[in-house]
Amino acid sequence: KNQYTIATEAQLRGLAALVNGEGETFAGITILLKNNITLTGNENADNWNPIGVSSTSYFGGVFDGGGHTISGLGLNSLAPYRGLFGYVEGAVLKDLTVSGAVYGGDYTDGIVGYAGPGTSFEDCTSQVAVSGTNYVGGLVGHAAPAEDREISFKNCVNKGDVSATASSVGGIVGRVYNPEKYGDLITARVSFCDCVNEGDITGDKYTGGIAGEVGTYANYVFGEFNNCRNLGKIQGGSSGYTGGI
Repeated sequence: KNQYTIATEAQLRGLAALVNGEGETFAGITILLKNNITLTGNENADNWNPIGVSSTSYFGGVFDGGGHTISGLGLNSLAPYRGLFGYVEGAVLKDLTVSGAVYGGDYTDGIVGYAGPGTSFEDCTSQVAVSGTNYVGGLVGHAAPAEDREISFKNCVNKGDVSATASSVGGIVGRVYNPEKYGDLITARVSFCDCVNEGDITGDKYTGGIAGEVGTYANYVFGEFNNCRNLGKIQGGSSGYTGGI
């Protein structure tokens, strides 16, 4: 079977349990959200276990929100990989809105904490208030493209306020980095098309409306921005590197 539907909170939590506990990546499989889902529990506490927790327990399928909203997301601890999804690779996330409040450490976001090579996002909206330490974003905390495995964002919107106490914070993605090609020429790509940030973004170093940090001085990532807009207030710290996009 190459498609499964999720219609209830229990089924959504079951997806997280299969990925995290049994190592099922769902590669080649589409998960279709059939209804709006409200997560129960205190939004100001931990009421959710992110889908995917590491490079060995990650989601790699298609998650089609079907135009629906998952609301009430609540995460409140300094653990890494915080969001509706904690860790994905080679995944497709589309037509989905998420709302709530997320507080975490590194790799903290509204939708995906860590997006590995070959992941794409289309028509995704975050209405999540997000705060974390390093690599913090409205949609994605950290994106890691690799050679011939681009990461792309199309028609994505962040409407929540996002803040980081340290480095790399952005409305769509906090940091784009390709650790496997450190020091090489341009081999990895990330693209942003028709993306909008409406939230206020606050950080210390590498702060941006769409992306906080794309590559480093010795880690080359080719970033492409087409028809992207920032409508939020961007406030960087004394460490510098602050931009509207």
